[in-house]
Amino acid sequence: MNRLTALLEALIQIQPHATSWCGAAPTEAAHEALFERLPYKSAADEIHELNREDATVWLSLLAAHSLIHGGGRENVVALLKDVEFGFEDLAEDARFFSLGTWQVSRRGRHWDRLRAGEPWMGRKYMVHFSGPHVDGEGVGGAIVGYDRNLAFVFGVVEDD
Repeated sequence: MNRLTALLEALIQIQPHATSWCGAAPTEAAHEALFERLPYKSAADEIHELNREDATVWLSLLAAHSLIHGGGRENVVALLKDVEFGFEDLAEDARFFSLGTWQVSRRGRHWDRLRAGEPWMGRKYMVHFSGPHVDGEGVGGAIVGYDRNLAFVFGVVEDD
């Protein structure tokens, strides 16, 4: 078992609303093909490309932080190193995409896209997920990543 598969299996244990897949990378239109593995459909304008550092934080949030109710940020910090370790199976030029956006605000004022390396953990910061509504199920979000050989999908749907 590779590190990435082991990571996804561990994240599934943390996030009860998640599904995941890891395997050979698709040859063309990789991120579109990977999003097809989700049990719900997404619109192209809801998909955002991420750098590796942001993908590390966003995947950790997706696994430990409720999409709808908040909470769980304290568990995210513990996951960051595990996600970094799992991502070592992917080449340096791997590409990452998100369905939905993690946003941060200082004291609930102006909301910005959450980025690795910027403050978001303190009590004065609020974290919010903005993602597509999944018909009859709730709110959905996902992270996909791939290089020439390996790909993964981690998706979450939470009831609202």
